[in-house]
Amino acid sequence: DFTYFLMVWHFPPSIRGGLAGLDLDALGVPSLDEAAARYCEKTGRASLAGLDFCLAYNMFRLAS
Repeated sequence: DFTYFLMVWHFPPSIRGGLAGLDLDALGVPSLDEAAARYCEKTGRASLAGLDFCLAYNMFRLAS
């Protein structure tokens, strides 16, 4: 599930290898928006409708 992949942008490095607060440019890591745009480009999607809902849902599932 793509939103599980995107969750690391919201986590601090101490949790599941999170990226929050890190200098992504210095690390050569795309921003969350850039990663989502690449996904859309590679899969032929126009957008990721409901992305925020899916991220929130999966965060809830992970926490429970």
